[in-house]
Formats: sequence, structure tokens, C-alpha cells
Amino acid sequence: MKKVKFIFILLITIFIYSEELIEYKVQSGDTLSKISKEYLSDPSKWRELLQYNKVDNPNKIVPGMTLKIPDHLAKKKVEVKNIAKLSKKLGIVKFKKENDTDWKEAELNQLFANDDTIITKETSSADIYFFDDPKVMVQVKENTIMKVKQEKVKSIHLSVGETFIKFLTHSKETKEPKFNVVTQTAVAGVRGTEFTSSTDKDGLDTYSCTKGLIQVGAQGKIVEVPEGFVTTVKKGEAPAEPQKILQKVKIKPVIKQN
Repeated sequence: MKKVKFIFILLITIFIYSEELIEYKVQSGDTLSKISKEYLSDPSKWRELLQYNKVDNPNKIVPGMTLKIPDHLAKKKVEVKNIAKLSKKLGIVKFKKENDTDWKEAELNQLFANDDTIITKETSSADIYFFDDPKVMVQVKENTIMKVKQEKVKSIHLSVGETFIKFLTHSKETKEPKFNVVTQTAVAGVRGTEFTSSTDKDGLDTYSCTKGLIQVGAQGKIVEVPEGFVTTVKKGEAPAEPQKILQKVKIKPVIKQN
């Protein structure tokens, strides 16, 4: 019996000392409650954190001291999967993570994860390349704000501005959209195409299809926009019937003969 008890205690000791530890240096303004919410999987286990660090009083948590957070108490890290990258940029291009408040300068080949927001300034642009099939290139025009997402379907959430979207590879044909453009006004579902989408601060959307087919839906109505056609959607209204894209007429200069 004593031998079994000894082995049990030995196993517990090995477990405790083989755990991975996070070391956190207490900063000015930190509280035990704040640290527990940020680093513990269950903030209510703050007493166990104190016990592990042999601290008998929460008031002894002071700036400069180092707290050891064992793996069995620590908040589990969520693996971040990158879904796109910045393959080309001109001018000022910035981005921020979902819970961040500060914008960071996006460098060439910058990787983006789900829910990252990208912004381009005046006279700036960016090419955003989505990985995996279907591979999609999104050319982001100036003064544009958009979010990249990948849930069941890859998509961009366009707050304001203009994008040109081009499929680089195609999956097997399916009736389901392979890529979506979401605005405050409408959703455009794509099944392999090239098209331009834009939305302004008042919620007026424009979708011009230059290759393939897109489906634009709003207020319970869906219209198909084939190659060479354009539709608009006003906030709170259904999509307008697609119209042919007007071709720009080149005017030849008149040469006066003497």
C-alpha cells in the first residue's frame, strides 16, 4: 500500500514538473482579475494560480514580479490560419486584427487571417491573393476598407470602396457560390468570374461582370449578372435589373486639311 502511494505521489510530481509554463511579468496597472481573464482558461481559478505561485495574498501581486502559469490552468492558444497575403501594393496599405484598435503598415507578402481588416488610402492600392482552391485575386482600389473572411465560403466584407476580383483557379462546377462579396446592402455570390464591385458610404452598390456570371441578392431577390452586364443596389431595395455595360467610345481626332 505504501509502495502504491509512493508511486502515485511520484506521478503527480512528474506531471507538475513536466508541464509547460507561461511566465508573465506583472505590469503597472495589472490586477489579479485582469491577469486571470487574459491568461487563464477559467478566470475563476485565480486561487489555484496563487497557490501554484505560493502567494498567500492577492495584494502581493505587484509590478515586477513573475507569475508562472501552468499549462493546466492556461488559456489554450488558438492556431491562427492565414488565408490570404498581400502580393502587390502601391502607396499606403494598412491592416488590423479583429480585436485590435491600432492599424499597422502592411508589408509586401503580409499574411492575413480570418477577420483581418485592410484599408487603402488615397492614390493607394493592393492585390490580395487568397490561398487554396479556388485561388482568387482581389485588387483593392484606393480609399477602400474591407475584411477578409473564410468560413464555409471565402469572402470579403466591403465597408466602402471598390474591388476587382479575378479567379486564378476554378473548382469543379457547382451550383453553390465559391466566393462572396458582402456589403451592408447586398451579397454577390460568385462561381468563377471577373467582376468589379463597389459600395459608397450611403450603401449604393455597383456590380459589373466582365467574365463569367455573378448572382447579386438583396431584400429577398436575386438577379444574375452575366458577362458584359452591370447591376446596382440601393440600400433597403432589391437589385436593379442588369443592364449592358456601356462601352467607352474612342473619339478620333479631326485632322484639318489645308
